[in-house]
Amino acid sequence: MKKTIAWILTLMLCLSGAAAQAASLPQAAQQMQLQTLERYPAYALDVQSGWWSVRTNEADALVARLWEDGAQYAESMCVFALEAEGQAQTGLLIPALRVYYSCGTKPTRADAVSLLSDGVRYDFAACSEVVKNGRTTVEVVSVPLTQEALAAVRALRTAQSVSLRLMGESVVTAEFDLSAAGARRQVEAASLSGLDSALTLLNQLGADAYALWDLSAAAWENIHGFAPAFARTQVTNVIGETETTDAFGMVAYGDRSKAAQAARQALTDAGYMLARTATEFDETASAAARRAQHYLGRIENGCVDAALLEALRDGAVAQETAVAPEMEKLADTAEIALDRYWFAGAVSAAQPADGLRTVSNTDNALLIADGTIRNLSQTELRLFMHVEARVIYNDTYAYDAVLLCERDQGTALDTALLPLGTSRLIVYAEVPASLTEDADAAWRLEISVNDDKLEYELQ
Repeated sequence: MKKTIAWILTLMLCLSGAAAQAASLPQAAQQMQLQTLERYPAYALDVQSGWWSVRTNEADALVARLWEDGAQYAESMCVFALEAEGQAQTGLLIPALRVYYSCGTKPTRADAVSLLSDGVRYDFAACSEVVKNGRTTVEVVSVPLTQEALAAVRALRTAQSVSLRLMGESVVTAEFDLSAAGARRQVEAASLSGLDSALTLLNQLGADAYALWDLSAAAWENIHGFAPAFARTQVTNVIGETETTDAFGMVAYGDRSKAAQAARQALTDAGYMLARTATEFDETASAAARRAQHYLGRIENGCVDAALLEALRDGAVAQETAVAPEMEKLADTAEIALDRYWFAGAVSAAQPADGLRTVSNTDNALLIADGTIRNLSQTELRLFMHVEARVIYNDTYAYDAVLLCERDQGTALDTALLPLGTSRLIVYAEVPASLTEDADAAWRLEISVNDDKLEYELQ
């Protein structure tokens, strides 16, 4: 009897140990149903590339009003809208803030945007293009949003007033006030009231639970040549030891204040410009500020604030601290860490120079997981030969999976990894698309080498 009890206890311990070895992977993105976007007149899909974009009807009406009235005002009009774009096959989503500025013959060529609300400034990297329609010329400034940036824009939905600044070859500041009088100001203020419907649309697209932000940023950079960037700053109106009356807490192009002189001196002292008799923060000073921001890893807007002055004094380069993933050993072959999974119609390298890996049947979908792999063997690891993987649905149905690793700085996919080489790992299996809508489904991913196996329960 005692031997029987001991055997049962041993078995229970073994079972509990096996269960503990199964990691749990969170779902990183919903599978988007883009058909629901077709009812929006502004929805556009490039069939060849798979990229789509959409904005709400309220935003559409606002932009249409700008086109109609933009040329009528002596002062330029400016509105903004929260929009969305993405890749239909890979399921990537990129929220974007779009600023529409009726610029006449003087576009800013903005590459940075700042929003100011209740003493907090939000800075973004941006790009712009000039579009002409009849007598109205509009500069369209695109601001890709990170997860943190989207959270900041969400917070603006309760704001009564917001100021916006475009920074490029020139600087333009606009104010949006829901209590403002006058037709033009009320049109511009509709930018704020339109945030509610835009955020609702983003939530329908799954933005609240979206966790592929790194891939979205890489895709944006691959297309536009710069990575999304965001910074949050509590405004201080002191530049060095000099006060500034600028609401954004900045010395910007064209500033002639004592703060501008202090900013010039700080840039000179730090070696970003040569000493020169001038009081205005001119093109030379703005270019020097951009050099400093580029070197220090900050958003390049050509302006100086208290935070930049502090970085100039310290010489501190902004760096992100990389967190090493927790790796699990798979035999003596590899170490693996998987982070997340999602469903989509295709998968690619982070910054692909070649094509996508797509489903063979459009009635199916890919279950995709990614993370990191390190080759522990003394020879080249050929994933398709040495490692097996499968996805299991409800402990009954198994689907063979493919393992790939990235190469050439994330521009291509491969199946081979040199000894001690480390790379992003992508695992995918083609499954019936109907199963992805089963909210009660139990999915499990297994990766094995001979008799050694790693298991992942998919939440």
